[in-house]
Amino acid sequence: MMRKLSLFLLGLLIWGAAYSTPASILQYKVEPTEDHKTEFFRRAREDPELYSYNPLHVGNKWWRSLSSGGYQLIREVVASTEINGNVYYKVVGLLGSGENHWIRNEGDITYAYDEFDLDNNPDTDEIIHENFSSVGSFYVFHFLDDWPYPWICTSDGEHYLSHYYIPTYIRFHEYWAPGWATSHHTRGWARGFGPTYEEWDDQPDNVIASAACEINGVHYGQPVSVYEPMPPSIALGLSCFPNPFKDAITISYIIPDRSKTGTLSIFNIKGQLIISIPVNGDGAVKWDGRNESGKLLPSGVYYCSLRTQEGSKLSKLILIK
Repeated sequence: MMRKLSLFLLGLLIWGAAYSTPASILQYKVEPTEDHKTEFFRRAREDPELYSYNPLHVGNKWWRSLSSGGYQLIREVVASTEINGNVYYKVVGLLGSGENHWIRNEGDITYAYDEFDLDNNPDTDEIIHENFSSVGSFYVFHFLDDWPYPWICTSDGEHYLSHYYIPTYIRFHEYWAPGWATSHHTRGWARGFGPTYEEWDDQPDNVIASAACEINGVHYGQPVSVYEPMPPSIALGLSCFPNPFKDAITISYIIPDRSKTGTLSIFNIKGQLIISIPVNGDGAVKWDGRNESGKLLPSGVYYCSLRTQEGSKLSKLILIK
């Protein structure tokens, strides 16, 4: 099927330009005719999986350039499984699907299996992970920076541009978190190629651009025969008992590498930080449902996050009065 995409897009190369750098990505916008646009989206409707903004196929990979030279694998579709009759995929890495999330595509919408009941609705098995058909504001429930609360996503422009020397359609989404308004992310998602651009807080040194990708067995971009792999995941441990709790809950943690320090944090459903404690090794913390000022918090859903540089772990807490 990938051959169909390549043949069609190669027909648009007369509008093409060299692969853009992060600092000048929009300098390589192209403008196909209305007929080309109509044909592009007709094919996208007929074969949405092939033209997806979020290509999900085991073995798909994305690399970025390293300032020290060489390339690093930053995103990979590593596994698939069937849940309730639908096939879901696990994506890991810097531009991944979020901690412990299984995701699937349905047209221009990517759904996540609601493993942690992030929308606080036990009747929903799925939640919106990305909505590429939306032009307004909506919530996404996957973890950016592993924070356990929904981010608000807004459309931030859409363009045709030359990507890996192939003109395609790209959408930019801006993400920000309620309660953390200073933390902004911008991502560029290209049809047929996936997430290929990311920028944090408008800082030039926080830009990631995909140097190459492998989609359904076809390699695009720079040769990356030598690259640095993603750091191995660390088997962090996090358990909470009793849960639900009334008076206090004991939060046990394990950081296998005792030379590493982590952070144990508790957030409310809005993503506001309640408490944060530096931890290392293994141990336990008792939480009595109060914030750092000693104020007793109301009944409801809270989230406990154990986070290190190598990974993170999340647990849902239910406080009952």
